[in-house]
Amino acid sequence: MMCIVFLKMDSEFDIDEFTKNLAGTHPELVEGLEGTSLLDDFETDEFERKIVNEYPELAEKICELDEKTVKEEQEKKVSKKQQARDRRERLEAMMIEGRSVVEKKDETYHDRILEIKGPLELLAKAVKGELRIEVRTRAVDRIDRIFEGIPTTFDEHMNVMMKNVTETIRYGRKAKKEVGSRNRVQEFLPEFLRWKEGGNWPMPIGANSLVEHRFQRSCFVKGDSIVFVRTLS
Repeated sequence: MMCIVFLKMDSEFDIDEFTKNLAGTHPELVEGLEGTSLLDDFETDEFERKIVNEYPELAEKICELDEKTVKEEQEKKVSKKQQARDRRERLEAMMIEGRSVVEKKDETYHDRILEIKGPLELLAKAVKGELRIEVRTRAVDRIDRIFEGIPTTFDEHMNVMMKNVTETIRYGRKAKKEVGSRNRVQEFLPEFLRWKEGGNWPMPIGANSLVEHRFQRSCFVKGDSIVFVRTLS
């Protein structure tokens, strides 16, 4: 059988329109079909044989066109396994996009603490804006250290992590007598952690007190020792 069977395969093919056009160019091919229901009575096999016998050149061109169409359709076809893989990929892509619309992003503790309200809101703003703050801590009966730096995170207990910190310490009355022992301890410290004399101490210093400072790239300040916090910029 000739390859014109594509007339049956294409669900959108209009046999009435085809035969009308064919009657205009080759009336002898549709002779005797007038007044009949073409969709019900048209015999494709006999029609093909008539074209092959009487118009071989036309039949050859139709076959070439048909083969080209079939080849294009075959190239588009993929295996059922590949179709399943493609469908799964499309579904996964749709699910990812859909989840991004209806689901909240995974929040860390750091993300949540930055939305805190109340007294700790000052720290939250400093973390978001990378503002320098001043933190004062206490000894038993006095303020003995001041930290100036940029906070990176904190918690509800007011424990604070800071970076680029200048730490200033004020020793008590016996500080000058203990200079030798402190110097011996400093020999075991790396250079950047060693205390240097002097520093910015905003409060009155007693006659027997001693102020020293050092720079730290990062440090942790425990919340239960903090007595005062303010922003510097």
